[in-house]
Amino acid sequence: MRLGLSFGLILALLLALALIGLTSMHQIEGQLDDIAGDNLVKIELAHEMHEAVLGVAVAVRDTALLTETAAMSAAMDRLKSLRRDYDAAEKQLSGMVKDDASKALLVKVNAARDATRPLVAQALDLASVNSRAEAAQVLLKEVAPNQKKWLEALAAMIKLQDQLIDQDVASAHAAYTRARNITLVFASLALVLGSVFAWFITRGIKQPISELQRTMARVQADGDLTQRVKIKGQDEIGLAAQSFNALMESFQGIIRNVHTNAEEVSGAATELSAASTQVAQGSQQQSEAAAATATAVEEVCTSRPPKAVKTRIGSLIGWATAPSSSTP
Repeated sequence: MRLGLSFGLILALLLALALIGLTSMHQIEGQLDDIAGDNLVKIELAHEMHEAVLGVAVAVRDTALLTETAAMSAAMDRLKSLRRDYDAAEKQLSGMVKDDASKALLVKVNAARDATRPLVAQALDLASVNSRAEAAQVLLKEVAPNQKKWLEALAAMIKLQDQLIDQDVASAHAAYTRARNITLVFASLALVLGSVFAWFITRGIKQPISELQRTMARVQADGDLTQRVKIKGQDEIGLAAQSFNALMESFQGIIRNVHTNAEEVSGAATELSAASTQVAQGSQQQSEAAAATATAVEEVCTSRPPKAVKTRIGSLIGWATAPSSSTP
């Protein structure tokens, strides 16, 4: 049980370490996606809009100052193309802007655009009727200041996206540092706990096994079946110690029964020996009596008359057949 709990704790630490690593990598991946798939794209779109505004400014200047019809027509075509590129980039950028700061800057960009485009149209109208001096004045005094605000707003948008990229990079680096530190902490903790648990497990296994071995050696050397292993617990070693103690108890009971039966057999043998001795003594007395009877008969037959002999023989026979006081 202790071994299973120890391995379970180590596995839990490793699982937590893996989860932290995966979470951190997912966070870093999200920040890198923001950098590559959001901020950089918005910067590129803002640059396209900035270049388009500059290109429009050049095209408007050429249209207002040029006198050749072909050159003016080419400048107008370029102006229309740049406006289409600007509008497409601005539409995509508007769909990607999510944070409040970027939305506020986009409002400024659109306000500068809305303020500048009517003035550009006014300068182009003046140039189309050959009022080039007036068109130049409109461009210098009215269009240029608004274009400057427009470009400044776009530059601020680009700068803000650069700052957001720096923030995402810093966040990714912080997430990496945090994940690295947590990984080192958990790895060190797993190493320390693993070493401590290994020491306790080894000690918890070695000591009971040594105690069991010493008890078995004492039983083998002394033949003392009263020896018991003093190990508590419900793990495998504890159950083995309980089985050993139960085995010694069983052996002790068997020896006790054998000893009791041996004492009973010894007592019965003693009683049988005594009985046999009494029977032998009775037989010997009867044998001696029979011999004495035979001797007496012989003496009587040789020295006394027949009647006296019969009387004497009868008395001897009665004495010989009388029961012995020592016979059981």
